[in-house]
Amino acid sequence: MADVLTIFDLDGTLIEFNRVVVTCPMCGGTTRVLDGGCKACTDGLKPFHKQETYDDVIPLPGRARILEQLRLEGHKLAIATNQTDLAFDRITMMQVSQKLASVADALGPFDKINVAFGHLGARPPFNDATKFTMRKPCPTILTQLVKAFKPRCVLFVGDTRKDQLAAAAAGIGYMDANDFFLHAGWHDWIEESQLEQASRV
Repeated sequence: MADVLTIFDLDGTLIEFNRVVVTCPMCGGTTRVLDGGCKACTDGLKPFHKQETYDDVIPLPGRARILEQLRLEGHKLAIATNQTDLAFDRITMMQVSQKLASVADALGPFDKINVAFGHLGARPPFNDATKFTMRKPCPTILTQLVKAFKPRCVLFVGDTRKDQLAAAAAGIGYMDANDFFLHAGWHDWIEESQLEQASRV
């Protein structure tokens, strides 16, 4: 059982959205992964080979420092992220794994990461109901984490309406990423969770 669980969305909350960089194996140029290929090789987009890798993720300001402070306070940290580009063949499972490894390298370890790949408009098996219902704004991606940690206090930090709706459906607290990281919301959360724990002693 965890006393405090803080869950984070990934893109737009912890790292810059759509700014994961890959290196082209043909020319060595770099581009965003969602561009779908290398613009430097041709006038159009030249698809990458299968051995493309994620070279870097770009953490948003202040994230690493504040996450480390939460760890020092004893918080369990988790990520709940939609990564549906896999379902549309824009990225590979290896790339997703490399992205998450790069996140850990840049921001430190997380206790658990839940990833949703499903989308109703995607190809099988990614349009299967069990995969789609993991995707925010459905609450399953969050309720699984709550069930795993059984925390006394839990908060979800995100940056979109889908994140907010998922938290509401899961019955847990929500805070916008800008409020949390840029306007001292993280400090308020530490104080609130400490008071909650003290009230239960």
